[in-house]
Amino acid sequence: MQNLIKMYAGEKRKIRLFVHSKKKPEDTFIIRNAKAEIYLYGDLMQTIECEIDEHDLIFLLGIEESGNYKMIITYVIADEVIKNKFEIEVR
Repeated sequence: MQNLIKMYAGEKRKIRLFVHSKKKPEDTFIIRNAKAEIYLYGDLMQTIECEIDEHDLIFLLGIEESGNYKMIITYVIADEVIKNKFEIEVR
């Protein structure tokens, strides 16, 4: 599933992503670390460390130039490394 974020160049937005178990909602887990990587035409433009608040990943997203970016959120739970992909449209 593709997720789309639309924003304007120079804007800064606080992003909060809620992580949940697909197996059982009541499953307990701990997110050990998380980061967001921003790519433009396959080139890594920036890496943002995420704040972890229980099952929320929080970070400030700011892009100065217009374009269509890709963002990959990577986080670690137990022995798994999980990645989620987003599209960012900056006008």
